[in-house]
Amino acid sequence: MESTPESINRLIEEFSRFPGIGRKTAQRMTFYLLNAQNNQAMDLSEAVINMKAKIQLCSECSGITEKDP
Repeated sequence: MESTPESINRLIEEFSRFPGIGRKTAQRMTFYLLNAQNNQAMDLSEAVINMKAKIQLCSECSGITEKDP
């Protein structure tokens, strides 16, 4: 029997870091993406990268914003 590829194991580990996401749920999410259309996986990765690049905490109210006053 072949072992699980490292790229799959890494994604499972990364999903497992989310609050409330255990290993089994992380596996389900990983295999969902593995079987999804390429554009779904790419859309998800783009959304995460975009959010991290644009979102910050407001210096006045500590709310979530794309533009700090």
